[in-house]
Amino acid sequence: MSAERSASHDEIERFRNSYLNHVTIGKRHKTMKKRWVVFQGNIESGFYQLKIFKNDSEKVLKTAYTLTKESFVGTERGALQSQRKPELSNPYWAVILSNVSVVFQELEDGGSGMELKDWDEALKEPLPSEGWMVFQITGFTSNELHLTLHITDDCISLATMNPPQCYKQWKLTRLLQYKARESVVCFLISADEEGGTPEYYEVKAETKGLASIIAQTLKRKVRGISITIPPQASLRRTPSDPYERYTVSPTP
Repeated sequence: MSAERSASHDEIERFRNSYLNHVTIGKRHKTMKKRWVVFQGNIESGFYQLKIFKNDSEKVLKTAYTLTKESFVGTERGALQSQRKPELSNPYWAVILSNVSVVFQELEDGGSGMELKDWDEALKEPLPSEGWMVFQITGFTSNELHLTLHITDDCISLATMNPPQCYKQWKLTRLLQYKARESVVCFLISADEEGGTPEYYEVKAETKGLASIIAQTLKRKVRGISITIPPQASLRRTPSDPYERYTVSPTP
């Protein structure tokens, strides 16, 4: 169910509302509650909320989550096994924030996932993001082999897939250099405000083409961002190894 759109960005704009199952994933089992979900916010301020009500009267607010360009990691869609009908896998949709993930499913077992797709598109209208499954190579301590690399207008993040949650997140202003070499994407992150040395990471995309797309996406997102690059910061080089390499330069 689509919501009425506000005519003015000076007011709170409702992007979408409908009934969904709000899923809580525990260590041993998951619980689901049918809830009325509302996504609203203000484009000019960049402040958005995902509100979960008991029903569509919107009198009883069960919980609410704040989404900003700093806290938003991205979204993921996948499938969870049905508890009532184990032979069915139900699509899920996860909104991943830096400190929490919010997971939803459609109301009916074995649903097509189209409602979740519409929700994903509605949320990404004011909060654009792109994501790719990658394999960790260098710089990680997570036990998970597969991660999802998310890129928004403000951050680059890595999320685990089971359960979907933020693993690492950096503002794009900390991205010093990056390159795509075959199917591997390498990037160098500046030290945080507490000091230290730049952090080097490597992830492997599913294909060489996707690695190139990730590098091109970073190039597009960081264009115009003001960054100070310390002279000692440098990506590792492999002699005679062709790659796409980009250095993020400060704006004039």
